[in-house]
Amino acid sequence: LEIFNPTKSTSSSSITKVTTEFTTEVTTESTTEVITESMTKESAESGLIDAQLLYGHMIWNGYNVKRNVEEAIKYYKLTADNGNIKAMFNIGQIYWYRNGSEEEKQQGEEYLRKALYKGLIASIEFCNISGIQL
Repeated sequence: LEIFNPTKSTSSSSITKVTTEFTTEVTTESTTEVITESMTKESAESGLIDAQLLYGHMIWNGYNVKRNVEEAIKYYKLTADNGNIKAMFNIGQIYWYRNGSEEEKQQGEEYLRKALYKGLIASIEFCNISGIQL
């Protein structure tokens, strides 16, 4: 899955595998040693939205944990449903690209529009490039 990195230029050439500004900064080489899977999972399960996003990102990318796409989707969706616009953008893209079913594409569009309406510029670019009506 290739997605836009909101921390870089938002031109159509800025497609990368980095998901969000927050999790990119948190999972730099110097801090991943401190953040363990159990600490992050405990925080995520206790309802901390930023921890839910971080844990979803860790297991999506396999940072210090075994990669688990379904578990990552669960945490991205949970975080998005709690109002986090970066998670809305991530889960929207996952649903848009995942298996091509119309139902998942519609779910993806809904999350991408929510991120757009909450002000995430990268979502506007993604929708325009992907042909999603705004």
